[in-house]
Amino acid sequence: MNSDSRLSTYHLLPSVRGDLLEKLGRFEEARTEFTRAAALAQNARERALLLGRAASCGVTATSVTIKPAAAVIHGSAAGIAAVTARYLPYQG
Repeated sequence: MNSDSRLSTYHLLPSVRGDLLEKLGRFEEARTEFTRAAALAQNARERALLLGRAASCGVTATSVTIKPAAAVIHGSAAGIAAVTARYLPYQG
């Protein structure tokens, strides 16, 4: 499939390949494919999405902080301040 010159500039092929590799747990290879797809993408929105996919390869829920949404959903200033203070401490 790679020998077909018409597909060599088609950004969706490495994008799909990256998606499949990511599902297989082959994160380095998936990251490479998403980066290749981003380089081939013709518009900024697709490029940003693909670069985001590349950056997030291998990131699991256990390696990121999940913020409790209850305070944000209710929208109270005190609840939002509590979430902000706990999960986004001032680092000035």
